[in-house]
Amino acid sequence: MEKSNEKVATKKKSKAKKIFNWIIASVFGSLLVAITIFNLVNKFASDGFIFGSQYPMVLTDSMEPEYMVGDVLIINKVKSYADLVEDYRLGNDGVENTDDDAVITTGVGTITLADGATIDLTFLYDIAGIGEEFSVTHRVSKIVIREDLEEGSGRFVFTTHGINTDSEQCSTNGGDCTNQTQSFDERKIIGRVQDVNGFLTVVYSIFTSPWGLLALILIPAIYLIITSVIDIVKTMSEKEETISSSNNTSLAKDDLLSQLSPKDLERLKKELLNELIDKGDRK
Repeated sequence: MEKSNEKVATKKKSKAKKIFNWIIASVFGSLLVAITIFNLVNKFASDGFIFGSQYPMVLTDSMEPEYMVGDVLIINKVKSYADLVEDYRLGNDGVENTDDDAVITTGVGTITLADGATIDLTFLYDIAGIGEEFSVTHRVSKIVIREDLEEGSGRFVFTTHGINTDSEQCSTNGGDCTNQTQSFDERKIIGRVQDVNGFLTVVYSIFTSPWGLLALILIPAIYLIITSVIDIVKTMSEKEETISSSNNTSLAKDDLLSQLSPKDLERLKKELLNELIDKGDRK
């Protein structure tokens, strides 16, 4: 009965260890996959896209609280700028002739759309005025259509701005990024923001934090040390149990012999001796 209970307990411990090993493997496996994807994007995707998306990290506060510093965005490649403009024109509900449709004004050879759908774009822009373009993510506030130009030749001119009204980045405007605008055409657009990727945000934050990197090193090391110590203790315990069991068996035999009378002992010796002689004769 005791041996049966010991087997059940051993099975439970073994199962718990397997579950813990699976959790550790899953966590670090997921991190490894994320790192691999990130490296593949940088190495093999000439335009920075893989499967039609990019995953940049937010570095400034101009779009807070929508996108916080450290968030990783999902940026989708724009397949048709005409469709993008149409989405903006129809407003957030995507329905024709409703209150949130963009305000349209016309000029000589131009059509201007303002106050349309909420669309955030990532684009290249010399935001610091130093002759070098950087990736920027801001919200569209206006689109001008140049009717004399084709798509891909500067037909669509976008005006964007940040949304944070208490930003360190926009200190020259009193912290109000909504008054700091950028204008560019479709040739500068990298893509359209779809959402924040929560998983990659956590992964990036771990790998860009000294404490996160330290934890990645220490957790598996501590796990290996603990499991090794447990295995050593278990092996020593099993050896002690084997020795104890052997001693108990020997003591039991001695105790049994001590209970025999001198005549019985003499008879047992003779029987054993005869058995040995018979075995020798057979050989």
